[in-house]
Amino acid sequence: MQCYSYRLATPKGIDLCTKQFQALSTQKHSAILVSIFTGWFQESWILTLSAKVHELLPDALIIGSTTSGEIVAGEISEFTTLLNVMVFSQTELKLRLVDLSTISAEDAARDLTVTSQSEADLAGIELLIASNDPRTYAFLSQLSQCRKELPIFGGVAGSTNNVSPYVFACDKLLHEGIVAVVFKSQSLQIHVGTSQGWCPLGPWFHITKMANDNVILELDHQPAALVYEKYLAMAPEDFAKGTLLFPLFLERNGHRMLRLPEQARADGALKISADCHLGERVRLAYGDPDQILSAARDTQQELLGFAPEAIVLFNCVTRRFFLQEAANQELLPFEELAPSSGYYTAGEVARSDDGDLSLLNMTLVFVSFSEGEKTPARRETKPTAAKHELSSSMKLVQHLTHFISVVSSELEELACRDRLTNLFNRGEIESILQRELSDRRQGKRTVSAIMVDLDNFKAINDTYGHDVGDEILIWAAQVMQQNIRRGDAVGRWGGEEFLIVLPGASSQSALLVAERIRLTFTQGRTLPDGKNITASLGIAEFCEENSYMDCYRKLDSALYQAKQRGKNQSYIAE
Repeated sequence: MQCYSYRLATPKGIDLCTKQFQALSTQKHSAILVSIFTGWFQESWILTLSAKVHELLPDALIIGSTTSGEIVAGEISEFTTLLNVMVFSQTELKLRLVDLSTISAEDAARDLTVTSQSEADLAGIELLIASNDPRTYAFLSQLSQCRKELPIFGGVAGSTNNVSPYVFACDKLLHEGIVAVVFKSQSLQIHVGTSQGWCPLGPWFHITKMANDNVILELDHQPAALVYEKYLAMAPEDFAKGTLLFPLFLERNGHRMLRLPEQARADGALKISADCHLGERVRLAYGDPDQILSAARDTQQELLGFAPEAIVLFNCVTRRFFLQEAANQELLPFEELAPSSGYYTAGEVARSDDGDLSLLNMTLVFVSFSEGEKTPARRETKPTAAKHELSSSMKLVQHLTHFISVVSSELEELACRDRLTNLFNRGEIESILQRELSDRRQGKRTVSAIMVDLDNFKAINDTYGHDVGDEILIWAAQVMQQNIRRGDAVGRWGGEEFLIVLPGASSQSALLVAERIRLTFTQGRTLPDGKNITASLGIAEFCEENSYMDCYRKLDSALYQAKQRGKNQSYIAE
């Protein structure tokens, strides 16, 4: 395959491409994809341009989107039109237009899903989306049912000066819809990656009330905007630009993504630029320019082995505003690898490793194409590993973000630890158990837990004093840590009770761990009067239907049985 990019500074610029386009039309190929990314919003101009391209390349598939800035040759181009021409030798292209004013998002995605399941040679699907609304979320959710290994990628049309965005294909413009291009090939390889660069900050909050997918009413049962007011002293009028630095980190199915609050309403609600779900966890985040630019260089090294022939970028416009004059430095590493082009979006689309398809915010999605056999390098010059340069203002931001990162990490570690034993505290071990239960309900892996209670601990404190009691608690914590696997978690539940979470373990495997801990207690240390230290342990394995309270009751019941049967023993919940 080959890739050519043309930047039109004026509508007449298309005339300069005529000879090259005519040469392309006679070149041997299986398909030509022309992507038009434009900062000119006049619909008549787009239709005229599409017609001209079709005249010059009659068998080309023409698609496009309005933008918040174009990307070509490693640089930002503003208020221009970019023509990106990809010439394939062994790939077939199919166009699907989804007009959401005439068809439901679910039905359209279901139809595309059926196509993906029936087409054996599908290499990927590109999506250009007109707008970010609940129908888009429904479409992407349904399309997640496509086979997990199929690359799906794209972006939401950008806009400037509150002009209505749109996408288009050939002579059809869509203000409410999606342009889908299906790549069918036995030789085309498509690699999709993402880059963020924002870091978590402060505590987690649960979404406890929502008005709809885009409006969070409450976080931890308090007005959502209070989080910004309390931690950042950010008033509602600051939201237009202030949240670019401090979006929300969202945790979904074990993956973290960013969400940009666009508005703080008078009732304390937050209007979010993409979907959120009731019960999900969020926390504040801050941008780190050094991480953003370093990630681009790291990605460059990762893609060397893929040897791309073309790279398409879907980059959130907020990253451009945040990086300011350093924005081009994020783009250049891709251009050093292969011809790169793309646009600044109002949202990005990419699949996670487990196949979930989501609308992203504040993320760079890079899509690498390679057709045919690999070659060591596509460019004559090798990619450089040059250190990126920041302006004085961005250097100040970078130093501040480093300070925040270190302090935040230290405070976060303190906040989740029990001061006496240095185990996880109750709040953190509860959160770990809840996350594992969520994974269990999604069928990812089983999970078991052990509730540990030191026998007769009140008598130990009363007889030997709290200093001895504290020493025993610290020692018991060390015993438990030494007898669990990497990836297991142990926390102090309260007083002399502890909770151990064992991801991927059955109840019988958990019993082996429990017995190892119990025997170590009895054989490892004695009280001042020579008596052994013993513990009772309740064990439970959880099924998909178990709620958090079900799990707690099962553990509590198992521990009660261990106590009732004479203490110093382990018991599996029935």
